[in-house]
Amino acid sequence: MLQEECVVPNGSDQSLLEKLLTTHSSNPVFARSKQSARNTTIAHFSVVHYAGKVQYNIDGWVEKNKDAVERSGLDVLSESKKPILQALFPKPKNGAVRPRKPSLCASTVSHMYKEQLLNLLETLNTTRAQFIRCISPNDHRQPGFIDSHLVLHQLRCNGVLEGVRICRQGYPNRLPFDEFINRYKLLSSGGQFEADSEGASQLCRILKLDPARAQIGTTKVFCKVGVISQVS
Repeated sequence: MLQEECVVPNGSDQSLLEKLLTTHSSNPVFARSKQSARNTTIAHFSVVHYAGKVQYNIDGWVEKNKDAVERSGLDVLSESKKPILQALFPKPKNGAVRPRKPSLCASTVSHMYKEQLLNLLETLNTTRAQFIRCISPNDHRQPGFIDSHLVLHQLRCNGVLEGVRICRQGYPNRLPFDEFINRYKLLSSGGQFEADSEGASQLCRILKLDPARAQIGTTKVFCKVGVISQVS
């Protein structure tokens, strides 16, 4: 909708807002902000994100998305003595007229952002990406202050707590047979163990590990949460 509003004649922020409100009027995560008592024009709307409601001000969206640059400004930059500016804004050759900008649809901020995002996703799909969950400690941008209710809400909405619960029900600690035996054989009063499933099973029996909490696999010993800390 923002892209379309930048292309249509007489597009404006208020027109964009009305289209957003009409299109998403039945969407539970999209809400019209309360009208200010001092202003007759509503310039805000709210979106309920996973961690709470965020209010947006529509003022300047259309103009900023166009990202228009005056031709006179380009001429001034091309006359600069700085090499980097000369490279970014070269003069037209042989008195040629400076070419027009690409189509407005292709030069808007939202369009370029979309293209960059698609390129990023294409790059990520070729890699083994590992994501870091960022948690905001408070809403006041104060260092050293943690709002426990806010942090817990974000952890719950991010799926972190559910991931921890699933992890605890599984076997998150997995040690190869040789590593498991070399690390804990000293607890067996000098016993000798082969680095295989039989040797690992024998050591688990000596350590009196609950078979339901320490399983012997094909190449590793699978332990539930707390088993490693118990034997360590």
